[in-house]
Parts: sequence; C-alpha cells; structure tokens
Amino acid sequence: MQNEPLKTQTIRATGVAIFTQIKESGKSSFRKLADLINGSKSSVRRHLKAQKNRALYPNHRCGKAPRVRVLVFATLYVFCLGRGVGTDQISLFFKLIRIDKYVGISASALQQLVKQMEMLLPLFQDVCEKSKSNHEAHEV
Repeated sequence: MQNEPLKTQTIRATGVAIFTQIKESGKSSFRKLADLINGSKSSVRRHLKAQKNRALYPNHRCGKAPRVRVLVFATLYVFCLGRGVGTDQISLFFKLIRIDKYVGISASALQQLVKQMEMLLPLFQDVCEKSKSNHEAHEV
C-alpha cells in the first residue's frame, strides 16, 4: 500500500512522456512510441486508450473534479464512517453513477481513503472547535 503514490507517479510520468513524444514527433506507432520512451507497447496502448476514453467524457476536466472529490469524500463519510457500509458497495455505487471515469473507485482504493479520513478526523475536529471558539470570542 505504501507503494501506491510511487505507482501513481510512475503512471503519470509515463503518460507525460508519451504525450510529449507525440507533441514533438507527431503520431507514431505504438512500438515506435514505446521505443522512444523506453516503455512497453502495451503501456503506450493503455495510455492512449485512456486518453481517448477521457475525451468521451469532457466534464472530467478541471471544473468538475473538485465536485467529484467532494461527492466521493461525503459519500465515504456518511455511508462508510457513519453507517458502516463497506467500500465494495460504495465502489459498486460509484461505478453505477459512472464516477469511475474521474477517480479511482476500487474497493481497496476507497478503503485507503476511509483509513486516511479516520486518521484525520480528530485533527479536523480540533480545527473546527478552535474555529468555533475564535468565532464565538469575536461575537462577544
């Protein structure tokens, strides 16, 4: 689980390398692109397919991403932390409403988010209580 950020960085770096090569040298075969980035043909194919799929859903761009994140965190907070619903069910729900086009929604990825939220909740509560205290002090 600790390797997930490294894995994500590697995937992003590969995508950037592929798209940089396309921008610099124009369209090429999967094999040629793979050779240019020292990667595999299947990796190039996956990245280009993902780009094509993202183009089918234009709302995934900047404007919608924060709303999707809020929806994901709110859903996890209310249903996983508040009601004890499992991340496998939440993953299915996200897939049904097609959020999987915008964020990783596997049960294990959602479980990691829930664990992070559990760890951060006490800190968030402290911040909220201090903010409330400061606000009440200024009203008096």
